[in-house]
Amino acid sequence: MARGPFALGLLLILGCQGRISEPPGLVGGSGPGPVDPNNPPPPPPPIDPCATRDVPNQPLRRLSAEQYANVISDLFGTQAGPLLTGSLFPPTVITRGFRHDAEANTVNTAQSNAIEDNAERIASTLIASPDVYLRAVWPCTLPANYGDAELDACIDQFIGTFGRRAYRRPLSSNEVTVARGVYDAIRAEQGAINAWASVVQFFAQAPALLYRVERGLGPAPGQPRLIQLDPYELASRLSFFLVGSGPDDTLLDEAAAGRLSTPAQLEAQARRLMASPRYLTTLVEFHSDWLHLYEAARGKDPLVFPEYTAEVVRSLAQEPEAFMRMVLEEEDGSLGALLGSRRTPVDATLANYYGAPTPPTPWAAVEAPNRRGLLTLASVQAALGKTDSSSPIHRGNFIRSSVLCAPQLVLPANVDIATPLAGTSGAPTARERLAPLSSRSDCAGCHQQINPIGFSFENYDGAGRYRATENGATIDASGTVDVGTGPIAFTNATELAGIFADSVQVERCYALQWFRAGLGRTETPEDTCSVATLRDVVRASDGDLESLLLGLIQTDAFLYRRPVEAP
Repeated sequence: MARGPFALGLLLILGCQGRISEPPGLVGGSGPGPVDPNNPPPPPPPIDPCATRDVPNQPLRRLSAEQYANVISDLFGTQAGPLLTGSLFPPTVITRGFRHDAEANTVNTAQSNAIEDNAERIASTLIASPDVYLRAVWPCTLPANYGDAELDACIDQFIGTFGRRAYRRPLSSNEVTVARGVYDAIRAEQGAINAWASVVQFFAQAPALLYRVERGLGPAPGQPRLIQLDPYELASRLSFFLVGSGPDDTLLDEAAAGRLSTPAQLEAQARRLMASPRYLTTLVEFHSDWLHLYEAARGKDPLVFPEYTAEVVRSLAQEPEAFMRMVLEEEDGSLGALLGSRRTPVDATLANYYGAPTPPTPWAAVEAPNRRGLLTLASVQAALGKTDSSSPIHRGNFIRSSVLCAPQLVLPANVDIATPLAGTSGAPTARERLAPLSSRSDCAGCHQQINPIGFSFENYDGAGRYRATENGATIDASGTVDVGTGPIAFTNATELAGIFADSVQVERCYALQWFRAGLGRTETPEDTCSVATLRDVVRASDGDLESLLLGLIQTDAFLYRRPVEAP
């Protein structure tokens, strides 16, 4: 039975209130007719997701605030601190997705002005202490006493070397001419120091620095839908993905020599970058965005959660990095350890907050009672809680969409949420107070999917502290969850964490989240082959995090771009 406009409209209106089901055998047509149970038809042949290789259009990506700061830091090395302090560069603000997503880093007029003002501020800082910064970046040897002539003699070399790091590729002859024109124009009126600072100001706001432009080399052999990236574009993708900044000189040299063309060459450079301290920062940023830790900025009501002190907040802010470091260095570096480890790194403040033994050294791992894995950390549960309560609906919806990758459920704007709960508002526990939402026909469609998972974390209050009771009543955190293998019962969040740690569905969702973060966009049907390839790599490695990232850089979505189609 084909669905007409009325049927489609009815589906949209119902939203979370229920589902419309078709009679068996009528979905999409008249159906195949009766089936002989003694002679069933053969199963359809498996569909090869990579039978047709394709990738979608990759959006133009502007550097995030963190990436821009890293680029400036790399350009000036140990002297970059004052250039970053008080930065006017527009901060990256996310309410969903990841901080380096294309849609999180668009530019409006105010942001464009801020970027320009920030570049001017950088130039002013250079002029205030020119010797320090010149010696940090100047490619020629400067004598103890130097003047305009020494800068004039080396400015072309500076433009070439500094520009290569800023633009992440060699400059074209036209780009060199423009940068030299900036120097000459200011040099004639204000001297060489001011002229050099103006060249830096020019680079600091240049589109080639701010945006990751990818033109490509041409179609891949035998694959007209795949355009090969040039070596410098590939070096940029690799470096920004793993360490959040532009390619270093080693990676640029490899690109120049044509040594980024094979899987082995890419993996070798990826492993080198993974040895950088910034690699851990990349991991922490991903998990912070994935778990919505930015929601912790809302703070907590001090009357409801007096133990949530400024000292606790500082420790909770450090907890995700300490936990990630433990998983990489002391555990097996797998998703199973990330979600299922029974150890938690704490300092003295968090040991007291958790009721755990005080560690021998700050951020040593201990067995904290009633905690298991990343999802039960106080920092995570506090971020997902409200300012004055635990918020099982928000927690449950987050777990469904972000950990299980179930379709996002959206609350209709005109739904009355007060009336259904009027009769249970005085009940002691959230499970009792919210019970009507799972039984009323106008609410159950969503809440039967959300609430059971949310209730499993009710042993953690809105500030992430463990509690056995609420308002004097024992909390029931039990339930069932289906992770693709049928309903599995659990009694509390730590048991649920163990289920997630062993779940292929959670592993597949986790890989998809990394795919989104690495490409800076949401997947499309053209990504079917790339996503399937990545999931196969992760499954074969038993959820190894390093293998996941190395697998991602070998997918078509990472290695290629789509050809520009004629208008």
